[in-house]
Amino acid sequence: MMDIPLYVHENIPSEPSSYSNFGLWYDKFGNQWTFKNKDSAEFNKVEWIRKAESFRFEDREIIQEFVWRRIRMIQGLGGRFWVFETQTPLVVGLGRAHPVENGMTWDYISGLPYIPGSSVKGALKASNQQYFDEAYSIIDQFTVLDAIPILPPALSGEVMTPHYGPYYQNTETPGDWFDPNPLPFLTVRSGQRFLFSVIAPREFHAGLDEWMEKTLIWTGVGAKTAVAFGRFQRVKSEEQRLHDALDLLVQTERREKQMQSLSPLEQELWTDGYYDNPDRFMQSMTQKWLEKMEDTDLPKSGRLLIAQKLKDWYLANKPQEWKKPNKKNQLKIARITKILEEV
Repeated sequence: MMDIPLYVHENIPSEPSSYSNFGLWYDKFGNQWTFKNKDSAEFNKVEWIRKAESFRFEDREIIQEFVWRRIRMIQGLGGRFWVFETQTPLVVGLGRAHPVENGMTWDYISGLPYIPGSSVKGALKASNQQYFDEAYSIIDQFTVLDAIPILPPALSGEVMTPHYGPYYQNTETPGDWFDPNPLPFLTVRSGQRFLFSVIAPREFHAGLDEWMEKTLIWTGVGAKTAVAFGRFQRVKSEEQRLHDALDLLVQTERREKQMQSLSPLEQELWTDGYYDNPDRFMQSMTQKWLEKMEDTDLPKSGRLLIAQKLKDWYLANKPQEWKKPNKKNQLKIARITKILEEV
């Protein structure tokens, strides 16, 4: 049994807050002690697990920020990531000390359950020997990162019931007369999604998908995999969503960086669709830029720059209209040409 904590019981939060560090609460604030006398106490394990099951983490922004930092790091280091969903209950860190006698691993910052990279790496090694013809030690060249939840994971309680306690304690031989001893423990429910990631040399990327899938589907990860705990299913649609969002983010950052190198006038042109939205810019040219080009309050250099930009836009997007304009574009091109000739 663990030592009884020294804090005052009535000051302990009896329920975890939706915005609190749940792992800290679960590990450090167990207040289900019943004192038989000054030298003996029992912990109400079932009640503590019940309270943990009711926890709902509300601050999703913390998780999203954590996930995107991880994805950007993986991208920068040339790694790979996958999304897998629990098909069976998951428990990692069962051997950690806790009044319930069965612990779980918690992220120090978010307070949410995660899967240590060492556990994932060990599972990859095990599946390599079991499912692949050639057992090779390339796993030592990989950096396997912790698997983190993509959304707030739901928790549930499970029970294991050893029937031969004295035998397991090496005090007696096994026998049917021993009393079963129910031991509750906390798990991550099925249907919860985690981000797995590996940083490896590019020559090994081709086989990583199959390796990771076979590991998480058939070998499993965490404790009690022999009884089908810790099994996953890959969610390719979620992976594609993250890849698409990452591509959009990279494009946006690239555009912002390019815009910073432009003059204020060129940045305004960009904002109006000059570089990436011909239809929108055509409308903006009609309603704004032709008049601005002819504004005598604008320095000649600015008027000339606008006219040259408008001509370049026509040559890039509507070259035939510049050479042989229709009635709709004749007046616009004439106004542009006039400024170029005058200035």
